[in-house]
Amino acid sequence: LQTTLLMLALCTAVFLAALDTVILTTALPTITASLHTSTSGAAWIGSSFMLANASSVPFWGSASDIFGRKPLLLLANSIFMAGSIISALAGNLAVLLAGRSIQGIGAGGITVLVNIIVSDIFVMRTRSLMLTLVGSVWFFAATIGPVIGGTFAERVGWRWCFWVNAPFNITSLILLTHLLRLHTPHTSLLKGLALLDWPGFLTLPTGTTLLLLGLEFGGTSSPWSSPLVISLLFSGALTLALFLIIESRIAPNPLIPLHLFSSISTISTLLVCAAHAMCYISVAYFLPYYFQAILSFSPLFSGLWSLITAFTLLFTTLSCGWYMHSTGRYLELIRFGLAFLVVGFGLFTTFSSSLSVPRMVIFQIVMSLGLGPLFQAPLVALQAHLEKKDIATGTATFGFIRMLSAGISVVVGELIFQSQMRKRAHLFISSGILPAIAEKISSGSSAVGTVLLQELTPTQRYIVRAAQSQSLNSMWTFCIAVAAVGLIAGFGIKGSEMSKVDEETTGLKIEESRDV
Repeated sequence: LQTTLLMLALCTAVFLAALDTVILTTALPTITASLHTSTSGAAWIGSSFMLANASSVPFWGSASDIFGRKPLLLLANSIFMAGSIISALAGNLAVLLAGRSIQGIGAGGITVLVNIIVSDIFVMRTRSLMLTLVGSVWFFAATIGPVIGGTFAERVGWRWCFWVNAPFNITSLILLTHLLRLHTPHTSLLKGLALLDWPGFLTLPTGTTLLLLGLEFGGTSSPWSSPLVISLLFSGALTLALFLIIESRIAPNPLIPLHLFSSISTISTLLVCAAHAMCYISVAYFLPYYFQAILSFSPLFSGLWSLITAFTLLFTTLSCGWYMHSTGRYLELIRFGLAFLVVGFGLFTTFSSSLSVPRMVIFQIVMSLGLGPLFQAPLVALQAHLEKKDIATGTATFGFIRMLSAGISVVVGELIFQSQMRKRAHLFISSGILPAIAEKISSGSSAVGTVLLQELTPTQRYIVRAAQSQSLNSMWTFCIAVAAVGLIAGFGIKGSEMSKVDEETTGLKIEESRDV
């Protein structure tokens, strides 16, 4: 019972962190109108969360080695709740972006610390099953997030996208406080802070943010050749290079130990992680857009269609977790999933501006068969080849690459979509759309284009939707290439049979015996 309640508390925290990654994708038009913000401002409501999330992940893993898992997880939960409250009360864009950034920092800690804690308290075979359970909760929340956000925006107001977190977050905090029994080092605050890799913690988020800002601005608000974009990209690359020097030569306790990258198998695993994150977030972000903007589904109906993906993913992921638990093998699952990803995105490129029910159902199932095995199998593969002392930093590195890749995928996906829409701008003007509106449709984000469609005639909407469908297919083609790179990398991962016993004193029974 204790283990069940503990996993319930951990999964609840992960559910909320994942939910807020995508819950606003269908509520953005409503928020934009409510706060009277611009197109670029609306895009940052999602980007601020992703940036803060990705940048903070390595810090949480390193800090948990010094101060202990439980205090850091409770802190991350509290930060996430504070960010939710600030976002819910926001009266302008600046406050909302601040709240979303705080949320992202807390969500980054929750996600990585839950994975680390599960790795601490369960032996390898059982761990694969429990990590799969955590992963299933994460993707299920991320899949149904858009329908929850759209329903709130339509029925009770967009602020409930944040208020809904409060009761579940408080419940999770109470359960974790009483049930999570892990050894906590008695490290003094000042000594612990001195041990942290502060140069690394400053340069990694800075470099990541500058790089993503350059990608975000390039080709949208500023040309790629503009001094602003070039400066951001160059500064980001330079700062990340400085981070690598710090980690390899200066930091006594590096955020990301570079010796993790000394193995071809580890590098291949992290490449698979990046490819999967880019592919999954593209589906989670752009498939609801396809349903609503191109097929004219309501947010609620769009969510119902997304349940095909959600439940297929749930079945596939849990089945893969049971397979790893029963056989101790993971390599076949990784390669199987990547192969299906390539096929699935190939099928997605055939979507048009008209609905075909059989294709919509079958294609989502094929895609889910590719995504499902890759949520936790690569993490299990990574941990299988790490020493015990590197589990926390290795898991944090895995989480950082996953969130960074997801953030890059959203930015790159929008860039591909917008560039393809610009090529078709002349079609909009020739159909009678005013040049100013045609310019907004062809250069704005996918979310803003949905709002502008309401101002057009039926014939004009048909032309725009056909262009949007074709532009979206170019983005799916990019995902084929990403999945193919992941498939090639998958053949560099070494297989090993996971042990049923753990030689270290980190099992749940050992932790419980400390209180006896």
